[in-house]
Amino acid sequence: MKAKLLLAALAACSSALGFEVQAATVIGAKTIRITGPASDYLQIAEVVANDYNGINIAPTASTSAFSNYPHPNPVYYGPQNLIDGVVNDPDDLYHSAGTGAGEFAQLTFAAPQNLSSLTLFGRVVLATGRNIYNVEIRNAANGLLYSGTLDARMAPATVAFDLPAPGVPEPATWAMILGGFACLGTALRRRKTNLAHA
Repeated sequence: MKAKLLLAALAACSSALGFEVQAATVIGAKTIRITGPASDYLQIAEVVANDYNGINIAPTASTSAFSNYPHPNPVYYGPQNLIDGVVNDPDDLYHSAGTGAGEFAQLTFAAPQNLSSLTLFGRVVLATGRNIYNVEIRNAANGLLYSGTLDARMAPATVAFDLPAPGVPEPATWAMILGGFACLGTALRRRKTNLAHA
């Protein structure tokens, strides 16, 4: 009961602060695709993707985008701005050229990555529906690792991923561990017996 209340409180607080608490493990991420509302432009100030060492690995990715219209100003509003490290400049961001279904921005890693969190920064001067993002993270085989919605209207939106669960040892490993403890116990017991007779 206490655990359920704690999880409910965490979820409520995280929503109020602009980030989500998730229970997913993202191992082997190859692409991060971000879409917005189909009826509006897609605007993203910055993408931060942390690995399990807390290092932002987003700048190591290549960026791409698709828009239904040719972009009039790709130098200032192109996908390279997704990972340039600038979050508070209203003109240094990715901005789609059009609206509609199919508009997306994407990060592609050269090699699969393990993610501990993903943070999206919306446009700072415009706290509208344009700062609500749909995110899909996929592996190299295009399998879905994570899908969710992040709301960055009032603050950067972060989704945290669980650490991978450690593997359960094989029965042979357990047998070796128990055998080792038995040998150690026998050796220690014999040593005590020999010391008592001396």
